[in-house]
Amino acid sequence: LVEDQQPYVVHNINEGQITTYPYILPDSFPVGKTHNQYYQLNMEADLDEDGETDIVVWYTLGNQQKQPDHYTGGGSRYWATPNDVINNYYIYNKGNITYSGVGHSTPASDSSQKYEAQLFVNTMIAAYRAGIRVPSVRMFDTDRTDAQESNSMVIAYDKNVGANSDIGDAQSSALKDAEGNFLNRFVDTGDDATRLYFQINDPNFVKGTKNIEAKFYIANPSGDDTVTVDGETISVTEVPLTVYSSDFTQTFDATELKSGVRYGIHLPLSQLNDKAEIKLYVSAKTTITNISVSNSKVVQESPIGVAEYTIRKMDLLKLD
Repeated sequence: LVEDQQPYVVHNINEGQITTYPYILPDSFPVGKTHNQYYQLNMEADLDEDGETDIVVWYTLGNQQKQPDHYTGGGSRYWATPNDVINNYYIYNKGNITYSGVGHSTPASDSSQKYEAQLFVNTMIAAYRAGIRVPSVRMFDTDRTDAQESNSMVIAYDKNVGANSDIGDAQSSALKDAEGNFLNRFVDTGDDATRLYFQINDPNFVKGTKNIEAKFYIANPSGDDTVTVDGETISVTEVPLTVYSSDFTQTFDATELKSGVRYGIHLPLSQLNDKAEIKLYVSAKTTITNISVSNSKVVQESPIGVAEYTIRKMDLLKLD
């Protein structure tokens, strides 16, 4: 084959983040000279067996000189196979892996290749977003959709609750164990006195079956587990909390939650009996599962996202 000469151009094949963010790119534009493709793409690849190809080609190589006589006169061979995604790919994705032909040669000193630079930026951002990223956890005091995020709550405490028959359950949110013993002595300040709401936001847009799991912990210097918040490692003890819908009419498996959905829990107030405050930690982890061509599971796990919530006890004083 005759050695290709500039000018090269690339042609857009599919629309997506790579073509529109942060720069909106034209359908075709000049780029610097690049190397040949060393292998053909297998557009039949379907490792996750979802019936769709795992490969998305965004741009293919072309040439501004498209007439056959330019082929032997120093033009490009790419004129003969326009939009050939198997042989002339320039940028493509396979799962969370991105191939790019950008940057093989020194860019022009003028602005003729500005779109190539913009495409490089778009590709780097898209590749970052395609990786497995940490989910975030947000905490709220109410289930209102316009509620502001919260990181603490104050709970009224009265040591006299349940102390005698004149002060009973009707005046208290105190819960009892199976033997009838009070688990805590917190004054009921309303129907939502012991309710807390959380929402997990998962940024991963990777192919595969996604599973989001939440766990709940209380800070404990002698705890067997640890969580990391803002770079600090904290010893904790896991506490088993039931996950509810935001209206507390349904329960959910904490290992099978959804991104962007508001859930509710009851605060573990019994942990606060002999302390001035406790710190509750809600962690979230995303697991993405694909099936390989050998029918074995390929599992990827995200970093763990953690939210910290402080619960303080306010003692009530006897006034008479």
